[in-house]
Amino acid sequence: MVEEKNFLSSVRAWLLSCYGKSPVCVATLMGILAFVQPPKVCAKDITPNEAASVIKNADDKLCVVDVRTPKEYGEGHLPSAINLNVLAPNFPQMLQTLDKSAPTLVYCRSGRRSKLAVTIMEGMGFSHILHMKDGWIAWEKSQLPIDHNSH
Repeated sequence: MVEEKNFLSSVRAWLLSCYGKSPVCVATLMGILAFVQPPKVCAKDITPNEAASVIKNADDKLCVVDVRTPKEYGEGHLPSAINLNVLAPNFPQMLQTLDKSAPTLVYCRSGRRSKLAVTIMEGMGFSHILHMKDGWIAWEKSQLPIDHNSH
């Protein structure tokens, strides 16, 4: 298990390097860190083809989470995905509405924002996270099904 101090320092440093030190970023960072603890379980990275198979064979418990902006989500998303914008200040609170024990597939455009979301989710105690590491770009490139409906 990762030591709590090192884990939180790593998350803080990574967030600041990605999003800067503006007051909004710092406030968002502090809100995120309030919810995050060192992970007990690590996420599994999967390819878009593996993600498509997981979605196709999933039971009702699978939660597909698109962590892009609402605008990006509206332009198309994975089948059955819900949109929880990782850059929103209330992202950790939105995650609290999900079942932490259910399998959760997380993705963004390229894998950068979803990696942040995965780190937060691991720290919040989500126990079965699948991370589509190459994101929406790779999904489209693989010519997999695209959903345009809101969920």
